[in-house]
Amino acid sequence: MHCNIHPKENRMASKKTSLRSQNGFRNKVDEALQLALKFSPSPMWILDRESLAFLEINKAAQTQLGYGAAKLKGMTIVDIFPEDEKMRLFPNLKRVGRIGLFSGNWHLLPKNGQTLSVTLTSHPLTYKGNKALLITASQLISAESAPPDEGSHEDEKIRYLAFVMNRISSAVISTDPTLRITQWNKAAESLYGWEEAEVIGQLIDEICQTEFNVEQQALAHSTLLTEKRWYGELKQRHRDGREIWVSASVTLLDDADGRFIGGVTINHDITERKLMEDDLRRTKRDMEEVNLVLQNAFEREQLASRTDTLTGVFNRRYFF
Repeated sequence: MHCNIHPKENRMASKKTSLRSQNGFRNKVDEALQLALKFSPSPMWILDRESLAFLEINKAAQTQLGYGAAKLKGMTIVDIFPEDEKMRLFPNLKRVGRIGLFSGNWHLLPKNGQTLSVTLTSHPLTYKGNKALLITASQLISAESAPPDEGSHEDEKIRYLAFVMNRISSAVISTDPTLRITQWNKAAESLYGWEEAEVIGQLIDEICQTEFNVEQQALAHSTLLTEKRWYGELKQRHRDGREIWVSASVTLLDDADGRFIGGVTINHDITERKLMEDDLRRTKRDMEEVNLVLQNAFEREQLASRTDTLTGVFNRRYFF
């Protein structure tokens, strides 16, 4: 016995099935983001892209900023910027989509009132149906103080700088004008697997094995020439050959006479986040394939219910 289903009802049923699949996928993405926030050792938060209000804040970010989740959810990111950074931020708020707005080096003002230097990476996404930004923060300078030491003022300054360099959580690499490595901190040793003594004097590209695409390399070169700094994401390799991803901040250095004397690169490991993004893309692709199979099966079932099994002609009841 054939079912009498009107074409309009068929389209509505198909649309409902598709919407359910889309909602199911969004829920899976939201769940994946919540898990990433929960287990990430790096401070991370999700902002509403329009109001810049905090939507989600992980434990590492709460510790870094000194506020609980409930307090932060009643604030916007502007509330944790000191006044000079607000002046830098406000002219850029009209940027379309606010994509990349917060990527780069910033000062934050946590609850204790002591300015915190961080590198932020910003990525657009949709969270619980809202346009949002996923922000990851890496602390540039440890809150620890340098230990007291005897000696001249210059010696103390050098010791202090060495102390700070090896307590910065991101890899810091200094190079001379020929791009040979002159400094390589402890975080760089951990990220790339090379000891400082092994890399001093080596070309940075040979050690980090950076993989540029042609367009990215041209844009980076142009930006460095005009602005003396560049921010972006790069694929590199560990000493053992495995692929790693970094959020890179590159700054060219000139002396008092304007002569180029080298550069400083600050790289923050984002491999875990890139792997999560790959997993999300695979999940989305799998969900789309499942949705297509279900939709095709549904359409075949509806066609079978409207036609005579022997002749293939539409059942008369389909038209009434």
